[in-house]
Amino acid sequence: MKKNSILAKIMLVILAVSFIGVFFVMSIMDLTNKKDVRNVNIGYAGEILVVEHSINGIIPTGKSYYYIGIAEDGEKAYLVQAGKKWLEDNFDSEGRAIQVGGLEINGLEKRASDYKVENELASRASQIDGISLDTNPGYVIMLNYKRDAIIKLVAGVLGLLVLAGGFLISRQKDVIPLWARRVYLVVFVLCLVFMLKAIL
Repeated sequence: MKKNSILAKIMLVILAVSFIGVFFVMSIMDLTNKKDVRNVNIGYAGEILVVEHSINGIIPTGKSYYYIGIAEDGEKAYLVQAGKKWLEDNFDSEGRAIQVGGLEINGLEKRASDYKVENELASRASQIDGISLDTNPGYVIMLNYKRDAIIKLVAGVLGLLVLAGGFLISRQKDVIPLWARRVYLVVFVLCLVFMLKAIL
């Protein structure tokens, strides 16, 4: 019985550290990281990979879009992660930047989401003749890094509120007022939404 209690405490500590690491530490590191922020000019771009996310391979949860951007002079290329409409909003049907002089992008150069994605990006980029990647191997320029970090921070704060609320409810001996239960339910649902957005 004592061993089970110790194991449970160790698991709780591991979960707490993981939670703080993913939702707070990593997000703050991304927001404060200035040395890996890249500001580059892209004259041409094309979609290179779409990654579909799902729960257990059954329930679709969204997609990640990866592009290859080529400098105006055609000498350097960059792997870019951006939103679904980034290409059509900024480039014409032939992949040329709509903006005269090329499109200036600003993003955080960061390792791709997982090892398989890294390999697939490297494989597809290597098939394009005459270009040299200017992003580090396995890295992409993430244009939405600020938004993603803020979503994780909000998810973390809501998660803490749900845990604190659950703890207070479990200790409450009196009948919990209806308004308090409704507030807790709203925070719980918001927490689930932001957690899904942050993780998937």
